Amino acid sequence: MLTNPVYLGIIKHNGESYEGGFPSIVSRATFEAVQ
Repeated sequence: MLTNPVYLGIIKHNGESYEGGFPSIVSRATFEAVQ
């Protein structure tokens, strides 16, 4: 369910990942726990 890195505030564009463009929706710990 929560597999999209956008929930962490990470955007992927042209094969590159960019963090910090906007706030995360869930914490990294929560994101990793549900994987």
